[in-house]
Amino acid sequence: MLSFLVIGLGVFLVLLFDPQMPLVSVAFEIFSAFSTVGLSLGITGDLSTGSKIVVTLIMFLGRVGTLTVLVAFVRKARTLRYKYPEEGVFIT
Repeated sequence: MLSFLVIGLGVFLVLLFDPQMPLVSVAFEIFSAFSTVGLSLGITGDLSTGSKIVVTLIMFLGRVGTLTVLVAFVRKARTLRYKYPEEGVFIT
């Protein structure tokens, strides 16, 4: 479900930045970027800077994983229930 949302958001943002691009080509580029397969229809060079940033972020999320990124940002560090022992070392 998270992957579907990321891909849908990516397609939406690229179409928002470059409305002249055909939907099928944009969807193929985003699916390819998320899957990190390296396929392209050749429109990547014609995209605006904002769209290229979106495609780059989609590639990152596809490679690392949406759940991993979500957990990294949402999960808070718990308080530790243990304590490391401390020792003074004498050197003579």
